[in-house]
Amino acid sequence: MISLVEVKTGLVLRSYQIFKTIKNFGSYTSNEIGGLLSLFAKEQDHTLRSFLDERHDGAGLKFLQEILGGHIVEAVEAKEKGKKVVMIPFNFPPEVVNLFENAVPYTTEVVTTIGVNALAHQGEPYWDYAVSLGLPDFVCSANTIALGSVLLSKDGNEFSPDIMISAAPGGCDANSKIHEFVSEYLGIPEIILDKTGESSRDFELYRRLFRQMFLRLEKELGEADEDRMIKTLEK
Repeated sequence: MISLVEVKTGLVLRSYQIFKTIKNFGSYTSNEIGGLLSLFAKEQDHTLRSFLDERHDGAGLKFLQEILGGHIVEAVEAKEKGKKVVMIPFNFPPEVVNLFENAVPYTTEVVTTIGVNALAHQGEPYWDYAVSLGLPDFVCSANTIALGSVLLSKDGNEFSPDIMISAAPGGCDANSKIHEFVSEYLGIPEIILDKTGESSRDFELYRRLFRQMFLRLEKELGEADEDRMIKTLEK
């Protein structure tokens, strides 16, 4: 098993160049797939072979290039251009962040997915690091691996978000507490959106809470653009 000392950097910085390379892949044959996979570690072979299987007619490659790869490459390069990166949980619509011209979304669980699907040795060293800080080993791995990775940004060894939105309180306690931990540890502003019940009164409360969250987001990112909002919703 590989240790964090050997890895040294976080999941995003490790995978960024890999995804930049994958984005340049064109069409391929089964022989070319075999040659490509010979360049990767054994841990990646099964996952990549399933993505690149010719029966998918290119859909697997498109997923790596535009979904996983696009998500990470967009976030890293947006930050390099001075835009703000907003870390969101699985249950928050990224379209809300896309309403702001100077911001991009960045999802906790996608970071963990990278560790499982795109990198050798997967997320084990980041899991071990998070548990070594005192987190219980029964906490959801989808969040814990991302936590172990993003905390490395304190020493400049990982990509760091600028703002965090916690929309899972009451829905996923592991996610919400881990977001809170990262916010405190790294000094990143956190905007909380509580989950309500399912009655009509709860829905009305959620609308008010969502509006408060959005106004707070505008304070951090500037006013949302109405035309951009229309284009985002049309997509």
